[in-house]
Amino acid sequence: MPRTSRAPLAVLLLLCLLGSLGPLRNEFGPAVVHPAVLPWLLPAWPFLLAAILAAAFTVLRRIPWPSARYFRSTILIGIGLFVLPSLTLLCVKTWIDPFTQVTLLALTPVFTVVFQPYLAPSSLAPRHALAAAIAAAAGLQLVFPFQLPGTIAAFTAWLVLVLAIVAIAAAYCSATHLASQLPLSSAAPLAAIACAACTVALLLAGVVEHAFGVTLAAPPIGVLWLVLVDTPSILLLFWLLPRISASRITARFILSPLFSTLASIALMRPSLTLRDGLGLTLAGAGSVWLLLAPVSGPEATTSSLLLSDDLRL
Repeated sequence: MPRTSRAPLAVLLLLCLLGSLGPLRNEFGPAVVHPAVLPWLLPAWPFLLAAILAAAFTVLRRIPWPSARYFRSTILIGIGLFVLPSLTLLCVKTWIDPFTQVTLLALTPVFTVVFQPYLAPSSLAPRHALAAAIAAAAGLQLVFPFQLPGTIAAFTAWLVLVLAIVAIAAAYCSATHLASQLPLSSAAPLAAIACAACTVALLLAGVVEHAFGVTLAAPPIGVLWLVLVDTPSILLLFWLLPRISASRITARFILSPLFSTLASIALMRPSLTLRDGLGLTLAGAGSVWLLLAPVSGPEATTSSLLLSDDLRL
């Protein structure tokens, strides 16, 4: 029974590790743009840099650009993967605390497993993936403080975030399906198109925000963070899209906070309760199953290609 090949799995774990560095964001050098100066520019910087790098790579390697019929799909996928979660989290942060955001985002693999047979029929989820995703999400809810909405405004924010998570899961399925229809080297032009669209969309959102006098304060972006974390994470994600199923990629929404938690435990050595231990066990076991459980189907037939392909983005 075939399993996920080692190269994409290693890259996915690296992506999760980069995502787990969130608490260290302010330690990565001076801000590129201070949050008090044009704050709506901040979310666009990583995508602008990623678009430039991916476009340059495409031109230098003479990789063919996708045909026109793929452009609109690529733009929509970029919006769903990046712009939607970025803007949604900025909008709801007043009513939903960061820990609750993490636990709600952990539901992304659950929705992805449900959507994958319909939106990404070219790949199959691991066996019993739905149970594993539910167990992993439940595990994070045991580890992180979880606050139910207490006001109408908070309930509305919850509803908005959950609907966004559903859309994000659908975007991951659509992205892996689209990428699987193109040559592996097309990850570079896809990244260039999607990131350029994200840059424009975030800038337009900033213009609208400024016009209506609304301030969605984004955190400052350090130079090193931009170069070593944000931009590489975007490019690694696009490299993964044609090489691994959506249900496995979205395990990052569980693994990244899990890695952060384990690092905090190792450094601070807090006393753990039975609830904490059970939550960590469920999250870890569910994530491992999503990553390593065997599948049968189209994803299995390409395993030899995945093992032999080198990092090209």
